[in-house]
Amino acid sequence: EKRKLKGMGATLVCGLIVGTDLHFAHVGDSRLYLYRENELTQLTYDHSRIGLMYRKGKLNERQARAHPHRNILNQAIGADVQRVHPQVGTVQLAAGDWLLFCSDGVLDGLWDKNIASFLSEAGEQDSSAREPASAILNEAIGVAGEDDTTLFVVQVAKQAMN
Repeated sequence: EKRKLKGMGATLVCGLIVGTDLHFAHVGDSRLYLYRENELTQLTYDHSRIGLMYRKGKLNERQARAHPHRNILNQAIGADVQRVHPQVGTVQLAAGDWLLFCSDGVLDGLWDKNIASFLSEAGEQDSSAREPASAILNEAIGVAGEDDTTLFVVQVAKQAMN
């Protein structure tokens, strides 16, 4: 049984909010998104050759998602990787921002425009973070559901920033 696990690795995305700053770190293809004023921004980038090609504009979202090597990572925790160079960053948060931390299983089932739509609807309906998190999770599992599907959604409270 241990032979089946040999060479396996994990991805990671994490964040720490200090005041109005979000400090984040990331390895692999789990992602962090910021949704602000009707615009979804991917704050992390996939640590893969396909992710690099997408960032450079050599592939569009559809081509990157369909590429047969999309899940081959060049950065992971474990997987016999000797050195990890995580992406780290800081972004200043604003009242009403939404954050989505998610595994690649969520992304297998949802396009960026779908994620933006769920967060937009939650903002318009003044929902708690639970509603878009449940909607995104259910949709991702319903559409793909073949990989681990882990996420959490955070909304920056309007009154917390005043």
